[in-house]
Amino acid sequence: KACPRGHFCTKGTVKEEPCPRGQYGPIEGQSVCESCTTGFTCPNTSVIQPTPCSPGHYCPGGESLPKGTPCPSGTYLPTEYGKFKNECLACPPGKYCELPGQAYATGPCHSGYLCKGGAKFLEPNDKDNGPCPPGYYCEEGTTNGTLCPEGTLRPTIGAKSRNDCFPCTEGKYCNQSGLLFATADC
Repeated sequence: KACPRGHFCTKGTVKEEPCPRGQYGPIEGQSVCESCTTGFTCPNTSVIQPTPCSPGHYCPGGESLPKGTPCPSGTYLPTEYGKFKNECLACPPGKYCELPGQAYATGPCHSGYLCKGGAKFLEPNDKDNGPCPPGYYCEEGTTNGTLCPEGTLRPTIGAKSRNDCFPCTEGKYCNQSGLLFATADC
């Protein structure tokens, strides 16, 4: 009798063995199982046909996790058949990708924060993303802050809207956009 698909039979065996997780047996009569192909996962024993790697995941070969290896936080992958970690895309500017294994961004970053790309949190704070800098305000999902207008100033971080820019200090004037302090006395 031929060794059934999804199994392997070593020479002289009386009973077939199921292909282990991460491997598959596409044809009858195999003495060894094949490693799961890149872009696919083999999450169970006795697999005959590998399953495509799920969106948000990658499968470098020999994969046994049900969906594949999840892309890390701060990244996403919108398509099936991901093969390698470097296929995971940085979360787009203005958005954050909080959880591992995301097919799409979680949503827009909070107002009061710059979100230039690859953000992991709603209120990010890493080398590329963080609180809105002094002299600017940052609306929801912004990639670049907006300068506080002439006649106002903003000496501290985290402004969320135009209303967070303070009126120029009494008795002084503010003749430029994005000021941290008043220009001079009137």
